[in-house]
Amino acid sequence: MIFQIYRSSQMLSAKERMSIKKIHMPQRDAKERINDFNEVPIGYTLEQAITEASRCLNCKNSPCVDGCPVSINIPGFIKKVEENDIKGAVDVLMDKNQLPAICGRVCPQEKQCEANCVVGKKGESVSIGNLERFVADYSRKHNLISLPKVESKKNIKVAVIGSGPGGLTGAVELQKLGYEVTVFEKNEYPGGKLSHFELSGYQFDAGPSLFTRPQLIEELFEFAGEPIQDYINYERVPIACNYFYEDGSIISAFADREKFAEELHAKTNEPVENLNRYLNKSADAYHHIAGIFLQYSLHKIQTLFKAPIFKAIQTVKWPYLFSSLNSYNQRSFKSPKLVQLFNRYATYNGSNPYKAPAMLSLIPHLEHNEGTFYPKGGMISITNALYQLALKKGVEFNFGNGVERIIRTQGVVKGVVVNNENYFADLVVSNMDVYFTYQQLLGDSVKAAKVLKQERSSSAFIFYWGIKKSFPQLDLHNIFFSDNYEKEFESLFKTKEPFADPTVYINITSKREPSTQAPMGKENWFVMVNAPANKGQDWESIKNFYKNAILKKISSLLGEDIEPLIEVEEVLSPVSIESKTASYKGSLYGTSSNSKTAAFMRHPNFSNATKGLYFVGGSVHPGGGIPLCLSSAAIMASIVGEQQKLKH
Repeated sequence: MIFQIYRSSQMLSAKERMSIKKIHMPQRDAKERINDFNEVPIGYTLEQAITEASRCLNCKNSPCVDGCPVSINIPGFIKKVEENDIKGAVDVLMDKNQLPAICGRVCPQEKQCEANCVVGKKGESVSIGNLERFVADYSRKHNLISLPKVESKKNIKVAVIGSGPGGLTGAVELQKLGYEVTVFEKNEYPGGKLSHFELSGYQFDAGPSLFTRPQLIEELFEFAGEPIQDYINYERVPIACNYFYEDGSIISAFADREKFAEELHAKTNEPVENLNRYLNKSADAYHHIAGIFLQYSLHKIQTLFKAPIFKAIQTVKWPYLFSSLNSYNQRSFKSPKLVQLFNRYATYNGSNPYKAPAMLSLIPHLEHNEGTFYPKGGMISITNALYQLALKKGVEFNFGNGVERIIRTQGVVKGVVVNNENYFADLVVSNMDVYFTYQQLLGDSVKAAKVLKQERSSSAFIFYWGIKKSFPQLDLHNIFFSDNYEKEFESLFKTKEPFADPTVYINITSKREPSTQAPMGKENWFVMVNAPANKGQDWESIKNFYKNAILKKISSLLGEDIEPLIEVEEVLSPVSIESKTASYKGSLYGTSSNSKTAAFMRHPNFSNATKGLYFVGGSVHPGGGIPLCLSSAAIMASIVGEQQKLKH
């Protein structure tokens, strides 16, 4: 049948192609899909894909390519599908896009490539996105994706400083490309901020608690040729977050957008269309900007030619560039509660919503359109998966030995000093805060001072509490808002003093795994408040100040005295954050985004002054948080690969 379709399609006229009925993507039955969060679309069969591909006219001027943000040769890959050459199709796709499985699912093709399809002028456009998804899924299933040849690079040694998510991902990327990689970690365990500890039967993730964009991890494992399900399992959570306000009202941010919109309308009288409009704009901005921001270095002139920057600039609206996030949210919503809810996304990179650009409004797309996820075993499962993958691929680890100095001669990296011994390496990748890299490892105070020209992000006070009771009104993620949000951020960034009524975040992994994350009937609370960066404050007294403020707020809103319920306690302050994670001044995200250009001014993923020195992690481009740290590693590996290619 497939052969017949292919033979006949070669002789089809344009009129005959136009007469072929569009193959719509098959979907799971509604009765089945209401029971889980798995994908609704089933995907094309090979025969369906070939039939749909035969509808393409292979236009000479290719208007569909003009609508594609990354300029994929769309007629080229579709022609390969029509010819039943799926290997050729995926090669065409991956020439411009390394993430076809993701883009085939999340890109708004109806507004981009498919909107320009000539077939769609007189009928239904060719299903370009569905075909891209099919090619990616089929190629992965049948192992058709070609990996780079790396034989010529086997003798290149790389030293990675630090084993945070960026360092682990970068190590895997470079090892898979054929480099000999050794990771040096001062702690006795991997993960950096993404670590874990246990107290009297309570399990605690030490650092990041929000998991979005699992596709990035999936793509890494796919690149490494390993089945991800052998390393980590995760699920989409039905409620992204519960929000508690001082007037006693509670808003549940349901994963289901329709349900979330109804919740907002019921609790705030906000018109349903306002949320839908906001999240649609968030998605649109993300799809036009994120691909550039997350895949390319903004500090290289080549990016202007590789990435569709000018098209993105034309697409992005002026308010994104010249308004604060708060101003943008005030124009988007009538309810002050919703303005505050969406203002909080500035804190995802330690910034002030009253100064940070409206561009940060694209972050809610990740949480409310794509979803929030929980990895079985807690966030430490991400670290464990990356670490085990690195070991499987041959990465070597040196724990308990921090790098003391980077060796360089005449502006070229030669290796690192560890335990007073020289370890020679052709390349050095630092997952350490870029300030400490320059100040401590290179002894470059001038360059370090330049890094500090940008305002540092906020830090945090974290209380790890074992609570001998279960609270049904709480979920995995919970926010207890300050009654004066603007004043809180003024304290964080202007006066740099603790605020008497801080916003409190509580993460409870035992809500997803009650029998393993905490003793039965009890809960493990990760309690965090934003705190000013360390400038020598009296943190012991501030600790008591924050603890009392937190207990007062949550006890009032939950209607029960919390302090007697605390069985175990551990505390992390800006000072201990700085000490344990080498984050200068305890700033969790490096620099803040408290200016219109801050997001584009982060330190690049390479050094202009020292050849062979590269950077990953939250203190460099594209920023903090797990997804961005993973992206920083991918960008770094791409730059390394390009530079090594030029040498050969």
